[in-house]
Amino acid sequence: MSSKYSIGKAVYVLAGCLALASGVSSTSAANSSARLAAYQLSDSVITEFKKNPEAVLKGYESSALLLSDQVRNLIVSDSGTAPTLIGLCGPQPNPRCGPIGAGIAEAITLIAPDDPKLSADLQAVVLNSKSKDMVTAYLAVFSNVQTTQTTRIRLPSGQVVTIPLPVSP
Repeated sequence: MSSKYSIGKAVYVLAGCLALASGVSSTSAANSSARLAAYQLSDSVITEFKKNPEAVLKGYESSALLLSDQVRNLIVSDSGTAPTLIGLCGPQPNPRCGPIGAGIAEAITLIAPDDPKLSADLQAVVLNSKSKDMVTAYLAVFSNVQTTQTTRIRLPSGQVVTIPLPVSP
């Protein structure tokens, strides 16, 4: 692995952490729909993404933070977009997989108070994926979330890590 790739990967992970710090906060259930409405995309954007995910994401290649935000917004708007986003990241290093992982972590944080089961299901899919870049960014962003419960999981690499569960505070 070249040092250029390592620096690039660190930039994407850091961008994901900054995105979480700048935009995600927990609120009461009464404010939930208003909070989530701020992240909703139009039906036409969701439809276009489902037709051609690669084309929609190409517009965000120059900014990890914008890509992370778009991934978050896609999943908050339609959780059915998550499998496609996760599927875009394979085991090979890919610079966009970090922002995708960060965006998924942000979405899970936003969705958890309303739908803990969906949040837990999405988390399991991400953590069992073959993309080290996506899992690394996901863990970097999600490790900032304070919860009362944790779980230990085994990553595809065999490493066991303790992570917070996405539950309502």
